[in-house]
Amino acid sequence: MKQAFQQSMTWLHTWSSLLLIWILFAIFFAGTLAFFRVEITHWMQPESHASAPSEESLQVALDYLTEHAPNAKSWQISLPDSRTRTTGVSWENYNEERQRRRGPREIINADSGDPIDNRETAGGGFLYRFHFELYHIPRGTARLLVGIATMMMFVGIITGLFTRRKLFAHFFTYRPGKNLLSWIDAHVVTGLMALPFHIMITFSGLILFANTLLFLNTDDNRGRFDRGRDNARAVKEVVPPTVDNWQPNINAMIAHAQQQWGQEVSDIRIDNPRQSNASFSVESGTQDSLTAGRNGHASMSFNYDGQPIEHQAAEKADNVISATYSSLRQLHEAHFADTTMRWLFFFCGVLGTFMVASGAILWVIKRARQQLGQFGFELVSALNVGGIAGLICATGSLFWANRLLPVGIAERRDWEINVFFITWGICLLYAVFSRHRKGWTALLALASALYITIPLLDQFTSPVSLLQAFKIGDWIRLGFDGIALLFGFGMFTAFYYLALRDENGGFRLATFKPFASNKHKEETC
Repeated sequence: MKQAFQQSMTWLHTWSSLLLIWILFAIFFAGTLAFFRVEITHWMQPESHASAPSEESLQVALDYLTEHAPNAKSWQISLPDSRTRTTGVSWENYNEERQRRRGPREIINADSGDPIDNRETAGGGFLYRFHFELYHIPRGTARLLVGIATMMMFVGIITGLFTRRKLFAHFFTYRPGKNLLSWIDAHVVTGLMALPFHIMITFSGLILFANTLLFLNTDDNRGRFDRGRDNARAVKEVVPPTVDNWQPNINAMIAHAQQQWGQEVSDIRIDNPRQSNASFSVESGTQDSLTAGRNGHASMSFNYDGQPIEHQAAEKADNVISATYSSLRQLHEAHFADTTMRWLFFFCGVLGTFMVASGAILWVIKRARQQLGQFGFELVSALNVGGIAGLICATGSLFWANRLLPVGIAERRDWEINVFFITWGICLLYAVFSRHRKGWTALLALASALYITIPLLDQFTSPVSLLQAFKIGDWIRLGFDGIALLFGFGMFTAFYYLALRDENGGFRLATFKPFASNKHKEETC
């Protein structure tokens, strides 16, 4: 009875994961990168690399607003933080129709105050959207596919816990150089090392796709901004006169709020700027409450003299269901996470990505001797090469396209995405004709070349050299280059292992014959 149960779990684990495993790999791969989508966007906008935040960044923003919006009704300032190195400023003028996003907005150099004209780019936002909406297919269909894939992933994780009799022992077992056994050990270890993360990220993803999977019709209040918008103002607002020598001590307000919260201030709003009745509101940079969703930031208001007027704590969910949903959403998207926690999520995501990829490869290795040449086996082999190595190459080409496409080209963002999918399509087409070792070695070599040379690409296509970036402390940009270099060397190691090593530890150039006979079956991967 116990053996039959284990066999049924093994069957369910294998086939529930395999059917959409390449979509799962894309979800995990893009989703892992999306933990740093803001940092990726910074790298993909080299025009902002010269910005160097300092203690004077707030005063620089105030000087800019005083010059460009002296008679505005309100000012808003987004200060640089651990994820951004530029300052965002916006303002609302008198007698303007109310909009969802109020007034003009500019991105300025945090050091000099000069406006930054960033290039149009897909940025990290594309990877974020791609990991749960795919691309070039209807949004509803894409979300349904991703939701089904996520459900299968969850089934695969749970059933995977029953496929091994000595699961705990496997956590401490790795047998290098044993081909099938080595891949099994790697698959199990990477799954167990971040098992709580895998369960959390998959279950929370299922909850986020509940409406799609259950076909629920809910009012998402998309029209709330239209319903609350004033079509016209009945009374024309009078612009009040400004006062001379307007010098509020905003730094003291920020220091008081930071002392109360124990965290940095991210956003500042000034109502009635350059007037004696000005009021100031500051908002915390880190969420205090996971249950309130994106409204989980505390805020504090001050008068012109710097005296606290109101302290508004983070919002709370209306009920248990809303609190649970918001908490799972925040955990899934890591909005609450500081830099250390974000890196931990990223590392767990890498383990999950490798777990999915190794599972797909294991299916091929286990069946190589019996099914080589059969249509189903060859199809899975081609999808492995194109879906895994091809996606890695396509992502590398996205970063290269970001720097090499002309800055002023029309629809530049779309062209970056086109390069991504064209590269992926070519890799998939190549994988159809080179489904085994030769296909892996070629695409892994291409991937290693794309990622290893990213620091050189960055050096010669950014107005700020890497040495200058080090001097001004642009660790976001340098971190991106470092991770790309490390990942590129990882791809080269995989290429080297496949192309040059034989089963006895010697070195040779790999050979490949499509639809090989039995004596060549050891060449498959």
